[in-house]
Amino acid sequence: MLHASCSNLPPIMFDITAPILRDVRRSGLPQWYPQSPLRVLNDTAFLRPTLELQSSFDILGDAFDCFEMLCIEAFDSDTAMDEAETFKVRRDKVCARLAKIEEQELERPPQTSKGKAERAIRIAAKIHFRATAFRIQHEDEVNTEDLKILYALMRKIEPALWKAAHYVYLWVLLTGGAASCRYPNMRSYFVSEIMRLGFTIGLFDWQAFRRKCHL
Repeated sequence: MLHASCSNLPPIMFDITAPILRDVRRSGLPQWYPQSPLRVLNDTAFLRPTLELQSSFDILGDAFDCFEMLCIEAFDSDTAMDEAETFKVRRDKVCARLAKIEEQELERPPQTSKGKAERAIRIAAKIHFRATAFRIQHEDEVNTEDLKILYALMRKIEPALWKAAHYVYLWVLLTGGAASCRYPNMRSYFVSEIMRLGFTIGLFDWQAFRRKCHL
């Protein structure tokens, strides 16, 4: 399963169901599920927000929004045509937010582990945005500089910090792993971390982890 998720190959040994990311049927508000790749809740009842990475909530929401729009365009062409202008406006707003944050970070580089983790999330979001909004493959050269920054940041962050949001950590690792296909030295780090996380969180939360790997 881990090899399949890292190498874009069909997994073996079990049937994988489609991932359930959120449900809006009950109250009209998104209900986030534990297997969401952008989950920001971390207790058994999923009731209390995790405050450690709170400043990244909007960035994570934008990333999920872009992924959702891409899925609609891929699988529901009629809705995509009707919403084309709306989707463009939403993507332009995401792009503007990412550009503004990047400008601020150039002036004030993060010093703490928490700040570095938040910046890693935002860099992963940039790579993710190019893939979902512009159909730019993760390993494209346009992502090289961001990949190098992401790699350097991740190596400086104590892994225990990510306990606050381990599925966000998995999303960052998968994004970095996909972007590092042409760089074996960096890719080995991302793949080894995916495996380490898989053997810990994956065994503890099996159903959610196998759905995430399928996604």
